[in-house]
Amino acid sequence: MTNDQALSSQLWPHPFRWSNFTDVFTKAPLWRWALNTALYAGLATLGLLVSSIPVAYALSRLRWRGRDAVFLVTPGGRQRFTLRGLLDPQGVAGSTAATSS
Repeated sequence: MTNDQALSSQLWPHPFRWSNFTDVFTKAPLWRWALNTALYAGLATLGLLVSSIPVAYALSRLRWRGRDAVFLVTPGGRQRFTLRGLLDPQGVAGSTAATSS
């Protein structure tokens, strides 16, 4: 594909060449870029899991001073606080006034 074809506003290049598809894999290191992307994504996911699992365990099972304050700073704590306000804007869930008829 020439620069004129790549920079034009036409949807289909003129002339249309099937060799453009093979040029992508032969002239540019596309497979290397895909491997780099997969490696980066895999290592980022592994790092996130290794750092998040111990924190999640500490916040859910262990009892320590300041635990509730730290929980509110984490994204899960903020989400829980926000969802409670959205689902129960009156703040009456669990109160006897809301359950008695």
